[in-house]
Amino acid sequence: MGGRKPARLYCFADNGVKGCSLTDTTTFGRNSRTTSPDIAVDVETVSRRHGVFRPEGSGWVYENLSQSNGTIWKGKVMQSGGREELRDGDILRVCCPSTGDSSKEVVLLYTESYHLNSGWKRVSLEKTRGELLVGYEVTDLKNGRAGFRSAAGFCRTADGWKIGNVDGMQRIFVNGMEVSNEAGMRPCSLVLVNGYILFYTGEYLLVQYARKGTSSSADVRERFDVYTRKNTC
Repeated sequence: MGGRKPARLYCFADNGVKGCSLTDTTTFGRNSRTTSPDIAVDVETVSRRHGVFRPEGSGWVYENLSQSNGTIWKGKVMQSGGREELRDGDILRVCCPSTGDSSKEVVLLYTESYHLNSGWKRVSLEKTRGELLVGYEVTDLKNGRAGFRSAAGFCRTADGWKIGNVDGMQRIFVNGMEVSNEAGMRPCSLVLVNGYILFYTGEYLLVQYARKGTSSSADVRERFDVYTRKNTC
């Protein structure tokens, strides 16, 4: 492996999240009688032999193998046989260009820094009224004090759900694009909020439910979570 950085790949689809460490050539595709990829996703927009992640130099490249289903990297559709060098936080979207059905998309996150070893909370959006807030519940274990600091808010609009940067101090990305104020959400959107991850399917929000100690004190615990605020957006 030499000087290559440890890397992981996370696959987000409507039925949940899959993750694996990248240590050697890793294939991605759909299970069939003739194929058994390392990362298998049984979604019709994924080809049986869709793509492969290969170690190269000190990093990784993605090679697209699919001729029928599209792979989008940084806004452009990759051709069959196309190769791209990956950087930490890069997102690959797998879709079917002919139908434009975003609900069948699969999102791949390549990362050298995110480690999703925590659980996930699934929040149904069908019956949600008001605003969903995601942020940090900080508890001082020594003094018994707790508070919540909002990072982002999700609101239902006539055109669907949108995300807003609550205090303007957070770094929020939707499908790799930074959000300074607010942005509309499309199904199968991957949201990064200061290193935490959310996945919006259109019907529910999948939230990385995480706890960690802060660097300032072992007596302080920070939990990233989602709450409902009953007022309208």
